[in-house]
Amino acid sequence: KVTSASFTQISGRLAALSKAKTREYIATVNAFPTDKEQFCWSAIQDAAKASEPFRRTLEEAELDLVLKENLIDYAGYSIAGLRGDLKAKAKTIILGHYSLTAGQSSAEIKERVRWLLTKSNFMYGGLDIKNLTVNRQEPFKHPILVDIIRGQWFGKGKADVATMNKMITLKLVMGELIALVVTVVRLGPPNTIHH
Repeated sequence: KVTSASFTQISGRLAALSKAKTREYIATVNAFPTDKEQFCWSAIQDAAKASEPFRRTLEEAELDLVLKENLIDYAGYSIAGLRGDLKAKAKTIILGHYSLTAGQSSAEIKERVRWLLTKSNFMYGGLDIKNLTVNRQEPFKHPILVDIIRGQWFGKGKADVATMNKMITLKLVMGELIALVVTVVRLGPPNTIHH
Protein backbone atom coordinates (compact mmCIF):
# COMPACT_ATOMS: atom_id res chain seq x y z
CA LYS A 1 0.00 0.00 0.00
CA VAL A 2 1.24 3.45 -0.93
CA THR A 3 1.35 5.92 1.97
CA SER A 4 2.55 9.48 2.38
CA ALA A 5 5.87 8.00 3.54
CA SER A 6 6.33 6.63 0.02
CA PHE A 7 7.11 10.12 -1.27
CA THR A 8 9.67 12.89 -0.90
CA GLN A 9 8.51 16.16 0.59
CA ILE A 10 7.61 17.72 -2.78
CA SER A 11 6.20 14.57 -4.37
CA GLY A 12 4.22 13.99 -1.16
CA ARG A 13 2.65 17.42 -1.41
CA LEU A 14 1.79 16.71 -5.05
CA ALA A 15 0.35 13.31 -4.03
CA ALA A 16 -1.87 14.94 -1.38
CA LEU A 17 -3.09 17.60 -3.81
CA SER A 18 -3.65 14.92 -6.47
CA LYS A 19 -5.75 12.92 -4.04
CA ALA A 20 -7.94 15.98 -3.42
CA LYS A 21 -8.11 16.72 -7.15
CA THR A 22 -9.17 13.13 -7.91
CA ARG A 23 -11.90 13.41 -5.29
CA GLU A 24 -13.07 16.62 -6.98
CA TYR A 25 -12.97 14.94 -10.43
CA ILE A 26 -15.17 12.07 -9.20
CA ALA A 27 -17.83 14.59 -8.18
CA THR A 28 -17.51 16.95 -11.15
CA VAL A 29 -15.97 15.20 -14.16
CA ASN A 30 -16.74 11.47 -14.13
CA ALA A 31 -18.39 9.70 -11.21
CA PHE A 32 -17.66 6.26 -12.68
CA PRO A 33 -14.40 6.30 -14.66
CA THR A 34 -13.77 3.17 -16.69
CA ASP A 35 -10.02 3.74 -16.90
CA LYS A 36 -9.12 4.56 -13.30
CA GLU A 37 -5.39 4.93 -13.99
CA GLN A 38 -5.89 7.45 -16.80
CA PHE A 39 -8.54 9.25 -14.77
CA CYS A 40 -6.18 9.62 -11.79
CA TRP A 41 -3.27 10.59 -14.05
CA SER A 42 -5.38 13.40 -15.52
CA ALA A 43 -6.17 14.63 -12.01
CA ILE A 44 -2.45 14.46 -11.11
CA GLN A 45 -1.54 16.44 -14.23
CA ASP A 46 -4.12 19.06 -13.28
CA ALA A 47 -2.85 19.19 -9.69
CA ALA A 48 0.73 19.65 -10.93
CA LYS A 49 -0.26 22.94 -12.56
CA ALA A 50 -0.36 24.48 -9.06
CA SER A 51 3.40 25.12 -8.86
CA GLU A 52 6.70 24.78 -10.67
CA PRO A 53 8.06 22.18 -8.21
CA PHE A 54 4.94 20.08 -8.84
CA ARG A 55 5.43 20.39 -12.61
CA ARG A 56 9.01 19.18 -12.23
CA THR A 57 7.82 16.27 -10.08
CA LEU A 58 5.29 15.40 -12.77
CA GLU A 59 8.09 15.36 -15.36
CA GLU A 60 10.09 13.05 -13.06
CA ALA A 61 7.08 10.75 -12.70
CA GLU A 62 6.78 10.47 -16.46
CA LEU A 63 10.27 8.93 -16.46
CA ASP A 64 10.12 7.10 -13.13
CA LEU A 65 7.38 4.47 -13.43
CA VAL A 66 7.46 3.60 -9.73
CA LEU A 67 6.81 7.24 -8.78
CA LYS A 68 4.06 7.48 -11.41
CA GLU A 69 2.37 4.29 -10.20
CA ASN A 70 2.63 5.44 -6.58
CA LEU A 71 1.06 8.80 -7.43
CA ILE A 72 -1.75 7.09 -9.36
CA ASP A 73 -2.42 4.58 -6.57
CA TYR A 74 -2.39 7.26 -3.89
CA ALA A 75 -4.72 9.54 -5.86
CA GLY A 76 -6.98 6.56 -6.53
CA TYR A 77 -7.57 5.97 -2.83
CA SER A 78 -9.77 9.06 -2.84
CA ILE A 79 -12.27 7.38 -5.18
CA ALA A 80 -13.10 4.69 -2.64
CA GLY A 81 -12.82 7.28 0.13
CA LEU A 82 -15.49 9.53 -1.32
CA ARG A 83 -17.79 6.63 -2.12
CA GLY A 84 -17.31 5.27 1.40
CA ASP A 85 -18.12 8.65 2.92
CA LEU A 86 -21.32 8.85 0.87
CA LYS A 87 -22.35 5.30 1.81
CA ALA A 88 -21.85 6.11 5.49
CA LYS A 89 -24.02 9.21 5.21
CA ALA A 90 -26.72 7.33 3.31
CA LYS A 91 -26.73 4.48 5.81
CA THR A 92 -27.63 6.80 8.65
CA ILE A 93 -30.64 8.35 6.91
CA ILE A 94 -32.12 5.88 4.40
CA LEU A 95 -34.45 4.09 6.81
CA GLY A 96 -35.96 7.29 8.16
CA HIS A 97 -36.32 9.01 4.79
CA TYR A 98 -38.22 6.09 3.33
CA SER A 99 -40.19 5.11 6.45
CA LEU A 100 -38.56 1.69 6.61
CA THR A 101 -38.85 1.31 10.34
CA ALA A 102 -39.33 -1.21 13.07
CA GLY A 103 -42.88 -2.37 13.52
CA GLN A 104 -43.27 -3.27 9.87
CA SER A 105 -43.22 -6.83 8.71
CA SER A 106 -40.40 -8.07 6.53
CA ALA A 107 -42.92 -8.46 3.69
CA GLU A 108 -44.04 -4.81 4.05
CA ILE A 109 -40.48 -3.56 3.99
CA LYS A 110 -39.63 -5.71 0.96
CA GLU A 111 -42.69 -4.41 -0.88
CA ARG A 112 -41.77 -0.79 -0.10
CA VAL A 113 -38.18 -1.33 -1.19
CA ARG A 114 -39.35 -3.02 -4.40
CA TRP A 115 -41.60 -0.03 -5.11
CA LEU A 116 -38.84 2.50 -4.27
CA LEU A 117 -36.51 0.84 -6.76
CA THR A 118 -39.17 0.54 -9.48
CA LYS A 119 -38.66 3.34 -12.00
CA SER A 120 -36.24 4.89 -9.48
CA ASN A 121 -39.16 6.14 -7.38
CA PHE A 122 -36.74 6.74 -4.49
CA MET A 123 -35.27 9.83 -6.19
CA TYR A 124 -38.46 11.80 -6.86
CA GLY A 125 -39.88 14.66 -4.87
CA GLY A 126 -43.40 14.36 -3.51
CA LEU A 127 -42.76 10.74 -2.54
CA ASP A 128 -45.56 9.28 -0.47
CA ILE A 129 -44.49 5.83 0.71
CA LYS A 130 -47.87 5.00 2.25
CA ASN A 131 -49.82 5.65 -0.94
CA LEU A 132 -46.92 4.62 -3.21
CA THR A 133 -46.93 7.82 -5.25
CA VAL A 134 -44.31 10.32 -6.44
CA ASN A 135 -44.33 13.56 -8.39
CA ARG A 136 -42.79 12.62 -11.76
CA GLN A 137 -42.25 16.33 -12.42
CA GLU A 138 -39.65 16.39 -9.62
CA PRO A 139 -36.83 14.01 -10.55
CA PHE A 140 -33.77 14.18 -8.27
CA LYS A 141 -35.71 16.18 -5.72
CA HIS A 142 -36.19 13.69 -2.91
CA PRO A 143 -34.91 15.29 0.32
CA ILE A 144 -32.43 12.44 0.91
CA LEU A 145 -30.39 13.62 -2.08
CA VAL A 146 -30.25 17.16 -0.70
CA ASP A 147 -29.35 15.89 2.77
CA ILE A 148 -26.47 13.77 1.49
CA ILE A 149 -25.14 16.56 -0.76
CA ARG A 150 -25.42 19.09 2.07
CA GLY A 151 -23.74 16.74 4.55
CA GLN A 152 -20.90 15.75 2.22
CA TRP A 153 -20.03 18.94 0.38
CA PHE A 154 -21.33 21.67 2.67
CA GLY A 155 -20.52 20.11 6.04
CA LYS A 156 -17.56 20.70 8.32
CA GLY A 157 -15.09 18.48 6.43
CA LYS A 158 -12.36 19.99 4.30
CA ALA A 159 -11.79 17.11 1.87
CA ASP A 160 -14.39 18.41 -0.58
CA VAL A 161 -13.88 22.17 -0.36
CA ALA A 162 -12.88 22.49 -4.03
CA THR A 163 -16.09 20.80 -5.17
CA MET A 164 -18.17 22.93 -2.82
CA ASN A 165 -16.49 26.09 -4.12
CA LYS A 166 -17.12 25.02 -7.70
CA MET A 167 -20.83 24.48 -6.97
CA ILE A 168 -21.07 27.88 -5.29
CA THR A 169 -19.25 29.65 -8.11
CA LEU A 170 -21.27 27.96 -10.85
CA LYS A 171 -24.50 27.99 -8.80
CA LEU A 172 -24.89 24.43 -9.99
CA VAL A 173 -24.86 20.90 -8.64
CA MET A 174 -23.04 18.92 -11.32
CA GLY A 175 -24.71 15.95 -12.98
CA GLU A 176 -21.81 13.67 -12.03
CA LEU A 177 -22.29 14.52 -8.38
CA ILE A 178 -26.02 13.84 -8.59
CA ALA A 179 -25.36 10.53 -10.39
CA LEU A 180 -22.95 9.52 -7.64
CA VAL A 181 -25.41 10.33 -4.84
CA VAL A 182 -28.36 8.68 -6.62
CA THR A 183 -26.27 5.53 -7.13
CA VAL A 184 -25.29 5.40 -3.47
CA VAL A 185 -28.93 5.65 -2.42
CA ARG A 186 -30.12 3.21 -5.08
CA LEU A 187 -27.60 0.57 -4.11
CA GLY A 188 -28.17 1.36 -0.46
CA PRO A 189 -25.75 0.33 2.22
CA PRO A 190 -26.08 -3.34 3.15
CA ASN A 191 -28.93 -4.15 5.52
CA THR A 192 -30.78 -0.89 4.91
CA ILE A 193 -32.70 -0.43 1.65
CA HIS A 194 -32.02 -3.94 0.28
CA HIS A 195 -33.46 -6.85 2.21
